[in-house]
Amino acid sequence: MIIRSKKDKENFTYINESAVDQELICVECHFPLHHPISTLDKCPVCGASPWSKQQPARPILNMLARLQVKCVACAEILNRSDYETHYTKKCPISCPLNCGASLTRSSIQSHKAVCPLEGGCCTVHDVGCPWTGKRVELVAHSSSCPFLPLATVLRKKQQQVDQLIKQCEEQQQLITVLKQKVSHMELLEKSSGTGGCLYQY
Repeated sequence: MIIRSKKDKENFTYINESAVDQELICVECHFPLHHPISTLDKCPVCGASPWSKQQPARPILNMLARLQVKCVACAEILNRSDYETHYTKKCPISCPLNCGASLTRSSIQSHKAVCPLEGGCCTVHDVGCPWTGKRVELVAHSSSCPFLPLATVLRKKQQQVDQLIKQCEEQQQLITVLKQKVSHMELLEKSSGTGGCLYQY
């Protein structure tokens, strides 16, 4: 028995579906098979279920691959085996933010890096500018941003502050080590004063 793993996506329609060989039609959903597998309901020897699963004969897969489909989005007609590549890399779509750019689904992420309607922050947000807005509005903001002229000075000051913080952390670590040594020496002195053994470290 040949079964169909899941219903075809609604992103394409079949060309002349009524002419598709009935051997290629799923007996459950009545659509052409999609990712079919061959199964035996039960082992003919022990009766265990399921017994085996395997791909059907290559001719069946080839016939399914050559079925003609039409993309719902752009109306292009192509073989079903080519549809997945067409859907992700060739079928044109509009920018999700409606900037007017024509894209493919595989280029959406790279388009976000240049889309004028994509949200973002000021180029000097690292020194305190709180502005956020669309990329197309950034030029207007930059002309009046009070942080922009001071960015170089502020970054240098921040570097100095970071250096001071690092020095303070290092000094705190040194103080901790010195305290541990002092505590150890005091313990040795007490041990020596009460007749205990004085170990040398």
